[in-house]
Amino acid sequence: MPNPSATYVGEEPDYDKYPAGLWGFTGVDPHQVFAMQGAAAYRSRLGDRGLYKAGLTQLPDGRLLAMPARSPSRPGDNTQWRHEVHLSADQGETWQHSADGPPGKEGSVASLSDGTLIHTCQTYDDAGGTASALFRSRDLGLTWERRPLEVDTMPHGILVENDTVRLFFSRGVRFTDRTEPSCTAWMQVSTDGGESWDCKDIIAWDEPEHFCEEISVIRLLGGRLLATFRVHNQMNGETPPPRGIPSPEGDETGNFMMIMESADDGIHWTEPRPLTNYSEVHGHLLLLADGRVMCTYSSYHAPYGVFAMFSEDQGRTWDSERRVMLANSLTSFCGWATSVKLPDGQLVTSYALTAYLEGERHAGARVGCPGLNDTAAEVVRWRA
Repeated sequence: MPNPSATYVGEEPDYDKYPAGLWGFTGVDPHQVFAMQGAAAYRSRLGDRGLYKAGLTQLPDGRLLAMPARSPSRPGDNTQWRHEVHLSADQGETWQHSADGPPGKEGSVASLSDGTLIHTCQTYDDAGGTASALFRSRDLGLTWERRPLEVDTMPHGILVENDTVRLFFSRGVRFTDRTEPSCTAWMQVSTDGGESWDCKDIIAWDEPEHFCEEISVIRLLGGRLLATFRVHNQMNGETPPPRGIPSPEGDETGNFMMIMESADDGIHWTEPRPLTNYSEVHGHLLLLADGRVMCTYSSYHAPYGVFAMFSEDQGRTWDSERRVMLANSLTSFCGWATSVKLPDGQLVTSYALTAYLEGERHAGARVGCPGLNDTAAEVVRWRA
């Protein structure tokens, strides 16, 4: 990854002028140049404009199912976020809106062998408070059953193995308060298609951070679990986040992804270590057919968009010098990339981006809200 200690010489940017404290070159090593090489891909749009981050899964019959979220029709009203169900029978070339899904955004979805869908997302109450929600559908998203889940974090990837489903969560804390007690985390496991869930305490790290924020978990070839998760208030290397620790409430300049492993199916984990640079989030892991591990992530620094990087040694080291840019965005409101493997070795990756700068802009008024109707959800089919 770029050298986190490399900075510009001269006047520092005034991060207070930008929503979420972001500045376009946070996390960028200015002392680099890049060589670009294009490759063939197929890109398509999910629905019309105004859709945002989508979960993606492959059904037992081979069709793809994506669940983007519809942005609010009233600026800043997060209670209006709602998911849609879209299906593709041609490997992501065309998509049909098949049903309306549960409320919320930041959704993830997984399919079991009988077609049962497991969906997690972030929801909002009437007062604007947030919580994570767990839903199940047995009719491809036409109807949904909500399951109890009273936590503040949501996974970015749902681990499904032989119809055993694992979800990882941690209790909510204030990221700005370093005096909070250590994070408490747990794993919910279902072996009956999401009908019932067994909650297991897991050994977390000695930090007040969410241990499982936007977590993505895969099974490695040797049987260990590999996970990446987002942190908000940590040191990445020798240089502190641009606005220090603790960062102001709602600040995202110091956000990045960490990585860790488990040898006992998720109960104990190794000490987390940095994976991405500052302003690189939404990590999603996928084990490729050739044994490489891929991590896609969102770049909240220029160039904004979705990237992929690879590990040839099961996640121990990563080739940060040769990354693949899968999509670019007009602003940092982008990402949540999620990928599936096709039988012929191709990959399909869904993501969100700011595709327009025409809507009503309210990002400065409420952190985390793109301009009204300025977003789009897309998929790209490509080869790694």
